[in-house]
Amino acid sequence: MEVLFDSVDAGLTYSVAAIAETGTIVLQSSSASPRQLSLVPPVHIVIVDAGRVVNRLFDLTQQTSWANGLPTNVILVSSPSKTADIQQTLAYGAHGPKRLIVILVEGA
Repeated sequence: MEVLFDSVDAGLTYSVAAIAETGTIVLQSSSASPRQLSLVPPVHIVIVDAGRVVNRLFDLTQQTSWANGLPTNVILVSSPSKTADIQQTLAYGAHGPKRLIVILVEGA
Protein backbone atom coordinates (compact mmCIF):
# COMPACT_ATOMS: atom_id res chain seq x y z
CA MET A 1 0.00 0.00 0.00
CA GLU A 2 2.88 2.39 0.74
CA VAL A 3 3.93 2.17 -2.93
CA LEU A 4 0.52 3.57 -3.91
CA PHE A 5 0.97 6.59 -1.66
CA ASP A 6 4.54 7.34 -2.70
CA SER A 7 4.94 6.54 -6.38
CA VAL A 8 1.67 6.15 -8.29
CA ASP A 9 0.89 9.21 -10.41
CA ALA A 10 -2.64 8.24 -11.44
CA GLY A 11 -5.37 5.76 -10.63
CA LEU A 12 -7.55 4.14 -13.29
CA THR A 13 -11.04 2.94 -12.38
CA TYR A 14 -14.27 1.93 -14.10
CA SER A 15 -17.59 3.52 -13.24
CA VAL A 16 -20.72 1.47 -12.70
CA ALA A 17 -22.83 4.36 -14.01
CA ALA A 18 -22.86 8.08 -14.66
CA ILE A 19 -25.49 10.78 -14.16
CA ALA A 20 -25.87 13.25 -17.04
CA GLU A 21 -27.79 15.94 -15.14
CA THR A 22 -24.93 16.59 -12.71
CA GLY A 23 -21.95 15.16 -14.58
CA THR A 24 -21.51 12.64 -11.80
CA ILE A 25 -19.65 9.33 -12.04
CA VAL A 26 -20.76 6.46 -9.84
CA LEU A 27 -18.06 4.20 -8.40
CA GLN A 28 -18.30 0.98 -6.43
CA SER A 29 -15.27 -0.72 -4.93
CA SER A 30 -14.26 -4.05 -6.41
CA SER A 31 -11.09 -6.05 -6.94
CA ALA A 32 -10.81 -4.43 -10.42
CA SER A 33 -11.40 -0.90 -9.05
CA PRO A 34 -10.26 -0.63 -5.42
CA ARG A 35 -11.41 2.51 -3.63
CA GLN A 36 -7.82 3.68 -3.06
CA LEU A 37 -7.26 4.12 -6.83
CA SER A 38 -9.91 6.84 -6.95
CA LEU A 39 -8.84 8.61 -3.77
CA VAL A 40 -5.06 8.43 -3.25
CA PRO A 41 -3.20 9.32 -6.50
CA PRO A 42 -3.17 13.00 -7.55
CA VAL A 43 -4.91 12.13 -10.84
CA HIS A 44 -8.01 9.93 -11.13
CA ILE A 45 -8.85 8.55 -14.59
CA VAL A 46 -12.23 6.88 -14.88
CA ILE A 47 -13.72 4.91 -17.78
CA VAL A 48 -17.46 5.42 -18.30
CA ASP A 49 -19.52 3.18 -20.59
CA ALA A 50 -21.88 5.47 -22.55
CA GLY A 51 -24.58 2.81 -22.24
CA ARG A 52 -24.54 3.22 -18.46
CA VAL A 53 -25.28 6.96 -18.44
CA VAL A 54 -28.66 7.86 -16.94
CA ASN A 55 -30.40 11.22 -16.92
CA ARG A 56 -30.88 11.68 -13.16
CA LEU A 57 -29.99 10.04 -9.84
CA PHE A 58 -33.64 9.03 -9.54
CA ASP A 59 -33.34 7.09 -12.82
CA LEU A 60 -30.28 5.26 -11.48
CA THR A 61 -32.08 4.23 -8.32
CA GLN A 62 -34.98 2.93 -10.41
CA GLN A 63 -32.72 0.92 -12.75
CA THR A 64 -30.74 -0.75 -9.97
CA SER A 65 -31.67 -2.75 -6.91
CA TRP A 66 -30.90 0.25 -4.70
CA ALA A 67 -34.59 0.55 -3.86
CA ASN A 68 -34.15 -2.72 -1.91
CA GLY A 69 -30.98 -1.52 -0.17
CA LEU A 70 -27.90 0.46 -1.06
CA PRO A 71 -24.63 -1.31 -1.85
CA THR A 72 -22.02 -1.31 0.91
CA ASN A 73 -19.94 1.39 -0.76
CA VAL A 74 -21.01 3.83 -3.47
CA ILE A 75 -18.97 6.91 -4.34
CA LEU A 76 -20.57 9.76 -6.31
CA VAL A 77 -17.94 12.04 -7.90
CA SER A 78 -18.93 15.27 -9.63
CA SER A 79 -15.58 17.08 -9.71
CA PRO A 80 -12.02 16.90 -8.43
CA SER A 81 -11.63 17.23 -4.67
CA LYS A 82 -11.70 20.84 -3.54
CA THR A 83 -12.17 22.94 -0.42
CA ALA A 84 -12.12 26.59 0.61
CA ASP A 85 -11.77 25.92 4.34
CA ILE A 86 -8.36 27.54 4.67
CA GLN A 87 -8.53 31.35 4.45
CA GLN A 88 -11.51 31.02 2.06
CA THR A 89 -9.07 30.19 -0.77
CA LEU A 90 -10.17 27.46 -3.17
CA ALA A 91 -7.69 24.56 -3.13
CA TYR A 92 -7.85 21.36 -5.18
CA GLY A 93 -6.76 17.92 -3.97
CA ALA A 94 -7.35 18.46 -0.26
CA HIS A 95 -9.40 15.28 0.20
CA GLY A 96 -8.58 13.29 -2.91
CA PRO A 97 -7.24 13.75 -6.45
CA LYS A 98 -6.47 17.21 -7.79
CA ARG A 99 -7.43 16.19 -11.31
CA LEU A 100 -10.30 14.06 -12.63
CA ILE A 101 -10.21 12.72 -16.19
CA VAL A 102 -13.37 11.03 -17.47
CA ILE A 103 -13.21 8.90 -20.63
CA LEU A 104 -16.59 8.12 -22.17
CA VAL A 105 -16.55 5.02 -24.38
CA GLU A 106 -19.16 3.22 -26.46
CA GLY A 107 -19.72 -0.46 -25.67
CA ALA A 108 -17.12 -0.80 -22.91
